[in-house]
Amino acid sequence: RSFILASLIAVFAAAAVLVTGDPVFLVALAIIVGIGESFHGVVGGPFLMESSQPEERMHLFSLSGTLSTVSAVAGAFLGGLLPALFAGWIDAANPALGPIAYGTARATALRLTLFMALPFGLIELIPLAFMKESYASSRARLREVLTMKHVTHRLTVGQLCTITLSYAAGIGLYFPLLNLHFEHTYDIHAEEFGPITALNYIGIAIAILFAPAVV
Repeated sequence: RSFILASLIAVFAAAAVLVTGDPVFLVALAIIVGIGESFHGVVGGPFLMESSQPEERMHLFSLSGTLSTVSAVAGAFLGGLLPALFAGWIDAANPALGPIAYGTARATALRLTLFMALPFGLIELIPLAFMKESYASSRARLREVLTMKHVTHRLTVGQLCTITLSYAAGIGLYFPLLNLHFEHTYDIHAEEFGPITALNYIGIAIAILFAPAVV
């Protein structure tokens, strides 16, 4: 249910982004998309653990990370190619595109590319519909979860969380401005930025794939 709810939240918020140009709404919808995606991030790891044996988990997590990154490579390439393709045959206010077509022709091409990504969010609901849920015999209370009552090594977990927070803070400062840096410094636009991102993901995928062997 968490996965299904996450997918629906992300898809509907992403769809709403395409029909508004108001900066306040764009930021609010981005927050909603992030909430939906964070469901997957929080639930995904425990789900893989509970669906596997201990000796399988290292390879399962590695394969899952690699497949996720490979799909991101394909998405990055398409994200670079489709805007250039669409910009060649659409006008900024083409009435056939409905509420997606407003602003500049380039913005319309980018918006149409984002629209092409929405069906993938719905396709992922198909395998989720075949999953059967099972419940633990004893459920933790919310207070126990927030206070980490059942965590044995709190100090170690706290240290790992601190590392993750620091890393995430650096990523948060870096990635939102990366495409702007490429565009303003090197005159690289969406058409070229997609393949560059894809090459970056390929390097990440190779590293993840070799992680179990390194361990």
